[in-house]
Amino acid sequence: MPKKSILQSKNSKINLTQIADEVEMTGDLNFTDNLELNCKYSGKINSSKGNVLIDDNADIQANIVSSNIIIKGKIKGNLKALDFLEMHPTAKLYGNIKTKKLKISDGVVFEGKCEMIQD
Repeated sequence: MPKKSILQSKNSKINLTQIADEVEMTGDLNFTDNLELNCKYSGKINSSKGNVLIDDNADIQANIVSSNIIIKGKIKGNLKALDFLEMHPTAKLYGNIKTKKLKISDGVVFEGKCEMIQD
């Protein structure tokens, strides 16, 4: 049985696309719901309405625009989270951030600039 994503709550049924750690992808991803990456990916990721989870084993080289971004893995690229960005202790981010709300846990590696978006 696949593990439950942190994007899924106990009482909700959300549309979630999961890409496993055995996968290597290149290109542009555009989506409207929720995306969980645990793979090696390079390109662009774009969703003004969806959520992106970069899971523990992910190795991502991409610029990302999304409503909400949760990072547990490694990213090289610039991020724009239209609502919030959350970085867990295992996160490694090499790039710039633009977001309304930001949560950074102890242990995060972050090399870049942060710009807070005003309403």
